[in-house]
Formats: sequence, structure tokens, C-alpha cells
Amino acid sequence: MVRKNYQAVVFRYPTGYPIARNANSLRANLNAYRQHYTTSRSRPQLRRMVMVGHSMGGNLTSMQIRSSGDALRLELRLVKPDGGVLWRRKYDGSMADAFDWQDETSVDAASRVRAAIIELCYDQLLQKPQSAFTGADWLLMATRRFSAGRKELHSLLDNVQNAIKVEPKLSEAYAMGLNAFAGASSFGYTDVTSRFEPMLGDWLEKANALSTGGVDSKAITAISVVPPPISTIILPLGCIISRPIPIAAAMGS
Repeated sequence: MVRKNYQAVVFRYPTGYPIARNANSLRANLNAYRQHYTTSRSRPQLRRMVMVGHSMGGNLTSMQIRSSGDALRLELRLVKPDGGVLWRRKYDGSMADAFDWQDETSVDAASRVRAAIIELCYDQLLQKPQSAFTGADWLLMATRRFSAGRKELHSLLDNVQNAIKVEPKLSEAYAMGLNAFAGASSFGYTDVTSRFEPMLGDWLEKANALSTGGVDSKAITAISVVPPPISTIILPLGCIISRPIPIAAAMGS
């Protein structure tokens, strides 16, 4: 019955593009399709289309009967399993700069989500006595609210030293310590570097051993970049937290 009464036309689109952009492309292609087949004679059937879409395609389909304009809005929420909202934010933009807007919002959102998760982990960490801290716990203490100040770098290196004492084979600790030391050197914090310089040789030796011994290759990256950009001191969250944290992310309102 469907084949007898309808001619199927498929619209393909890149799923990585913003929905509004794909919807606009669908509208333009539909108009071009109608114009192409009505040049020689009238075809009233083209004004009685039936559109079917699934998932993102359903959104594109529904937007064909809306006036979308050129405004873009993205709302992100990070929610806990109990439904509590850990973080939320709205981002507004326009189709004119859709790609730049997409890049900027993704970078900002990733940074803010990471900070929110670290704060949650830190709150959980405060419930433990320091005598029970793991190496990963000490690294979390080191990276929370980090800045490139003299006092902050000194505190970071202290926490790194504590992490190494607890877990001597924690390669992330050596990577963070070596990068932090290089950062302190580049800023001229001689009081900080003189305090930790006696440990530098041992850290380099342990980092090399861990990276070449098949245990972990993260630490060796810190050795080859001196001085590094200060942002490289902060490692990915997955390198810092040793146990899973039950957090779910939800998008939309």
C-alpha cells in the first residue's frame, strides 16, 4: 500500500552538525526538490508530503513547521543519580557563528563539568582522615582550585610528595610533580624549587622506570617538556580519581 501511493525520498545529514543547521539544510533541499520537479508542469502531490523522522531526524522533521530564526540555545545539566542537579548552564548563540559557538561551548562546558566533579570528589574526600588518603586522594588535593601562584605550586608539590609516599608507583604523581617543578622554575620561584630540588633526581629516575617498564607511560611526557605551559600541570580527571563516582549527565531541560 505504501509503495503504491508514495515515493520515498531519503535525506542524509551529518549528525555532528547542530540540529538547527541540519534542519535548515533539510528545508533548503526540500525546496530545491519541489522546484526541480515542478518546472515543466504542476505537481500538486508535492504539496502533500508526509515526513517521517526518528530520533534526531524527528527533531529535523518537526522543525520544518516552525519558524526557527537564527537563534541557537543549548542547555546542559549534570545530575546525580538521586536527581539532584550538580551543575547547569544555558548557552545562547546564532547560526551565523554556529561552528565557533559549538567549539567554544564544548570547551567551556567540559571545563565547568570537570570542576563540578572535582568539587564533589573533594567534598567526599573531606569525610576521610588524611591517614587513610590514597595517592589519588592526594593528587585530587593537589589539583583542586589550582593556580600558578607561588603558594599554590608549593602546596601542589607537597601533596604530590605525599601521594608518592603512599603509592611510589603512581606515575601520575611523578608527571604532575615534574611539570609543577618546571612551572615553578619558569616563574622564578627559587624558594619552591630549592625546597623540592633534592627530590627531582629520584622523581626523574622513578618516572623513567615506570614509563619504560610497561607500568604506565604517562609520567615520561612530563620529562620532555621543560618548561611546560602551566595548563599541562592539570592532568585529565580520569588519571586522578582511582574509583568510579556515580554521576550521570543529562542534556536538555
